Amino acid sequence: MKFKRTTYQLRRKMRRKIIPYLRRPLANLCMTPAFLILGAQKSGTTSLFYYLIQHPDIISPVVPGELHYFDLRYALGPQWYLSNFPLSRKGKITGEKSPYYLYHPLVPERSFAFNSKFRLIILLRDPAKRAYSHFNMLVRHGVEQRKLHVAIEEEMDRVESEHDRLARGEIDVSVAHQRYSYLARSCYVEQLDRWTKFFPRNQIYLETSERFSREPQTVCSEIFSFLNLPPATISTRKRYNAYVYSPLSETDQKWLAQFFRQSNSR
Repeated sequence: MKFKRTTYQLRRKMRRKIIPYLRRPLANLCMTPAFLILGAQKSGTTSLFYYLIQHPDIISPVVPGELHYFDLRYALGPQWYLSNFPLSRKGKITGEKSPYYLYHPLVPERSFAFNSKFRLIILLRDPAKRAYSHFNMLVRHGVEQRKLHVAIEEEMDRVESEHDRLARGEIDVSVAHQRYSYLARSCYVEQLDRWTKFFPRNQIYLETSERFSREPQTVCSEIFSFLNLPPATISTRKRYNAYVYSPLSETDQKWLAQFFRQSNSR
């Protein structure tokens, strides 16, 4: 079973790499995405994306998955980006989900330069739970070997330094910034400030992942309206990338609650 899953993942990665290059000559005939699901990571964005594309007027990118154009693949250029989307069809729209977009310091300006009319969709999860889920995801993937308190202590200086270097354009990619930003990605106010510097509030749909989990149809209906689409009913409500982890210790819960208190109040 594990071998089959690994083989499937390799095939999917190859498709994601090859298909956009083969379709590059068609880029000018492809749809320009109308919306971006920005994040936050581990807040239900995968489920939200698959629910939204159940709408008959929303068409998925050609290769499903996260495109990461405005954060990790910006050097590939707009023709590469557009080649990931379906050919233009009257009355239809498309969009994408890349939850690193919310946190990356350069993505707001880059995306605004590409399309100032983007509709932006953001789900925010309880910050302590998001950080802990993020940590456990990397443990499950085998890329995080440290204990939680050690990872958090070592994150502080390293990730902040990498964030500044990315913002100044000194580096193009930072593995530490993308992977190990457990606390930083849960400090939402700084991230939202960067986006509202470029995009007006009426182009941003902001909701909690907790409400989305409780009321998926209601939230999707609100988003369809936000995207100027007619109402539609979502028929499948499968939860994607949902895993159960051992609960946080009481000590860690209290520490994280205290850490996020100032950011939450802002």
